[in-house]
Amino acid sequence: MKRFAEFIVNKRKYIVIAVIAAMLLSGVGLFFFIYDGRINSDMLEYLPEDTSTVRGINFLKEHFGVKGDAFIVVEGAEEDADLQQKVELLKQIEGLSQFFWVGDVENMQRLGELISTYFPSAEIEINIEEIRSYLKEPINPGQADTKYNYVILMLFDYSPSTDEAFAVLDSVGEILGERSFAVSGMTATAKQVMQETMAELPYYIVFSILAVSIVLFLSTSSLMEPVVLMVTLLVSVFINMGTNLIFPSVSIISFAASGVMQLGIAMDYAIFFMHTYNELRRETDAVSAAKRALPRILTTILASSLTTIGGFSALIFMEFEIGLDL
Repeated sequence: MKRFAEFIVNKRKYIVIAVIAAMLLSGVGLFFFIYDGRINSDMLEYLPEDTSTVRGINFLKEHFGVKGDAFIVVEGAEEDADLQQKVELLKQIEGLSQFFWVGDVENMQRLGELISTYFPSAEIEINIEEIRSYLKEPINPGQADTKYNYVILMLFDYSPSTDEAFAVLDSVGEILGERSFAVSGMTATAKQVMQETMAELPYYIVFSILAVSIVLFLSTSSLMEPVVLMVTLLVSVFINMGTNLIFPSVSIISFAASGVMQLGIAMDYAIFFMHTYNELRRETDAVSAAKRALPRILTTILASSLTTIGGFSALIFMEFEIGLDL
């Protein structure tokens, strides 16, 4: 441990240069990681394969080609020519595999008649009126000028948590414009999780930095020590985020939470070292104090880190694979 401490202190300039290089590479890695859309906001992908939810999704993908979807409800008049025109534009969005709304009910009726003609023995009954009333439902039944809720189902060729699927939803919003509408489904949920988490991420970072700074100012003996420790910890968080490039994707939960967790975990060890260093600094110069402080705190850090290692190891074996991702 003494030789290791001497190596760290004696080669500190080279280590600083290496850290700066790692920061630059991590900056490039973080840019391409975000640019490539590798942040995954689809939590369904982390469910175990044997759950009913995953089995149902796999069935839809295999038999109906359902990957991403959008379940849209649009407000309109009883005879709405403008909505009809907008629907035709929606059908032209690139990446759609299936599209269905009340205007397609007649095709379903003709399909039922065709099946009955060629397969008289087939017991197939399609309740057209029930389907029509579901896809076009009056908001205030009985009123002469009532508005209607039109239901539209869109299926995509893209998985829910992809930039392409999000672009389809953006196109829907642009086409429908100022019309009153709502969107749900796997893709809409994934996009909402992504947008809300990314919007709140700066607050997570700011509040965590404030909390850590308060602890450091209360537990250190000078005004510069918290600054040095915070810079060191933030550099390590930045490098860690840059290394996400080696993974095909990382969940939005991990991306948002890992930096805060890293600050909380590493802060203890930094304080251990700083206290030991300050005690030895009263007896000798800075370089010697650092060399003597490292061996003293390494055993403490290793012992303390075992609980952290155990905790994170438990996450690896979670059936919900978000634990492994995190």
